[in-house]
Amino acid sequence: MALRQDAVHRTGRIILRAGHVLEDEDIRSLRAWGVTEVQIAGDEVVSGKPA
Repeated sequence: MALRQDAVHRTGRIILRAGHVLEDEDIRSLRAWGVTEVQIAGDEVVSGKPA
């Protein structure tokens, strides 16, 4: 799955660029940065918040 938009920290810092193909390590890094939602190409908003 690839990012539709840049994954951005709440301070505005870009963590991963749009088009980046996500790997498990990327998802762990995004969580560590506190990023809870990203836009995935072809999908709706994906939330990292627990159900």
